[in-house]
Amino acid sequence: MQKIIIRLTIFRMENKLIWTTVQKRVDDLIPQKINPRSINKRQLEDLKRSLEKYNLVEIPAVDLDGTILAGHQRVKILKILGRGREFIDTRIPNRKLTKEESKGYLIGSNALGGEWDFSLLKEFKTDLLIESGFSEHDISNIWDNNLHVNQDENFSLEKELKKIKKPRVKLGDVISLGKHKLICGDANDPEVVKNFLEIKKHQ
Repeated sequence: MQKIIIRLTIFRMENKLIWTTVQKRVDDLIPQKINPRSINKRQLEDLKRSLEKYNLVEIPAVDLDGTILAGHQRVKILKILGRGREFIDTRIPNRKLTKEESKGYLIGSNALGGEWDFSLLKEFKTDLLIESGFSEHDISNIWDNNLHVNQDENFSLEKELKKIKKPRVKLGDVISLGKHKLICGDANDPEVVKNFLEIKKHQ
């Protein structure tokens, strides 16, 4: 038992992320394929002026392969300013981040500044967004206010219903649709209505 505990402790220590500062050339830094943070023209100009006046104060974080984890917009501005061949300080980890760690850090580090690109943000798991600081209410509002469902003219309700072999929803289940809630049950049944109102009252 003691050997197992020691091995687990060593494993955790080896996998613990430790960050160091290393100089990297701007042109060698690789943008994420999916970066849900966007920046408008005014914010771009503000950041450009800040870099020209104060230089690079908040340094980018990059993975071992040079993929940018935080600082996409700063790197973008540096390239616009013709500083692509320049070496800058970056923060790098002692090991390559897992896919989930990389996505989590990307969301968490972008929590402030810029604007969200909601069409890309939807590619991230809801659990990951919640862990990164979004509340369930925030996420519901994001989807309600920014994502739109395209109506399919070929959609047939009857055909879709026939495809259902085993329904996932059971009687009594409450389903959240953005700011709205539905209950699976008979709306004419006073007991169903009573249970639904009790559930809503405690949420």
